[in-house]
Amino acid sequence: MNHHKLLLAILLWFIPLALSAQRIISRCITDANDHSPIPGASVFFSTTTIGTTTDDKGNYKLKVPGEGSYRLTVSHVGYQPAFKTIEPGNTSQVFDAALRSYEMEEVTVSAKVRFRKYDIDLFWKAILGEKPSKTIRPLNPEAVYYYFNSSTSMLKVTCRVPLQIINDETGYQIYYVLKHFTHDYTKNVTFWEGEAMFTELEPKSFKQKNTWEKNRKYASSVSVTTFIKSLYHNTLLDNGFLLVWERKQGAQVSETIYDPTYGMKSTTTIFKTIEGTTLDNKDSKSFLSTNSVTGEKLFFIPPEMNVMLISYGKPVPVRWAAEGDWKRIGLFRNMLNTPVDPIRIFPDGSYKNWMGFVPAFESNSISGLNLALPLDYRPDSVSVFTKSKSDQAPDVATTLENVAQRFDEQKKVFPQEKIYLHTDKPYYLSGERIWFRAHVVDADTHIPVVLSNCVYVELYDARDSVIHRIKTGQENDFFSGYIPIPDDAPEGDYML
Repeated sequence: MNHHKLLLAILLWFIPLALSAQRIISRCITDANDHSPIPGASVFFSTTTIGTTTDDKGNYKLKVPGEGSYRLTVSHVGYQPAFKTIEPGNTSQVFDAALRSYEMEEVTVSAKVRFRKYDIDLFWKAILGEKPSKTIRPLNPEAVYYYFNSSTSMLKVTCRVPLQIINDETGYQIYYVLKHFTHDYTKNVTFWEGEAMFTELEPKSFKQKNTWEKNRKYASSVSVTTFIKSLYHNTLLDNGFLLVWERKQGAQVSETIYDPTYGMKSTTTIFKTIEGTTLDNKDSKSFLSTNSVTGEKLFFIPPEMNVMLISYGKPVPVRWAAEGDWKRIGLFRNMLNTPVDPIRIFPDGSYKNWMGFVPAFESNSISGLNLALPLDYRPDSVSVFTKSKSDQAPDVATTLENVAQRFDEQKKVFPQEKIYLHTDKPYYLSGERIWFRAHVVDADTHIPVVLSNCVYVELYDARDSVIHRIKTGQENDFFSGYIPIPDDAPEGDYML
């Protein structure tokens, strides 16, 4: 009996310690005008798969994914997004956000209709890292507003709703909240701010599942997150990164501010020449310092230095650090800069403050959404669909893949549709109108389709009886209209 009491005492001792180690952030999201709660608001940590929506009282609760610095984003249709930086540590926090309604700026911008195809291509290449294609594409490009001011040569891009982006290369749907985007054609400078949350897509086959895992490991090997981890642990060469540098001598350098925590970016002209001393993984300490009080590591590039990051995607032999043509080697070549303050880096790959990643020498950028992965992705995880070396496993895998292929063929012969319906608000009074917008997409790919030329919208009461039904046609690639609510409709839940 005494042993049981001792065991119970030990359990009661450890449970509070385990709970206290979790960092929680919570509180309430309200309307800034009338302070009413906002249900259904999206709350998520940027560059992760961790998010939630507020309940009917506007409350939310999330567990902070790690010990580093994270960016919390609050978004809801019709409101300006709110952001908060979650500082590193082990203390839970509270964050109340009072969201402000959007002003009518987008209506003014869209009415002027001054933009060109070049402006659209510039915007999507900056955000995605490449032009939209079959492998990476936005689902709601019509939600983006462009305005080019010819007198100032400034392009402004806004978006009231989050961008829905599909990346078929890595198998993620990206929920991207764009705060603002501008491009100065005179100075060739682009600046934007936004936050992204990731959701894993369901694979169509075992082959696609393995392809996604392969592409994710490749993206991870050259990613900003892996670079920060390698910098923190002093393993740059082992993880496929090489730094080369020289002192500036009047050469022109393009500057891009990029922070996966903040999503801040800015670009100017292309860097012209770089030849100088090579830094290996030990010499990278020249740019690192450690806070003697907190133990935090800081990364800082002096303004008189030109530093280029070369990403190989595989371990770098030491001899490569002493020879080679820096304009041609590696998979990616990006100039680095820390234009504001020293960068606080953390072992989980997160960091705080702005860091520049600028493509150089005809290289692509490593900061676009086409190579972006959530911070909580682990490339060392083994795919459950990897074929075994046993005698029976390949037969089972082949059989299942054949079944999956049959389903793929059936979907091609008998295509299915989905309808996404958006309403102007979640609650209504008797006698009001329910304004809606509907998008018809392919059920498999979520790409807009035009097989149907009309949409039926019906309102049902709690007894499953039809209150009202309307038919609406397509206009500008979507369907819209309204359903009137009867004046004598009783209070309760209804289905649209």
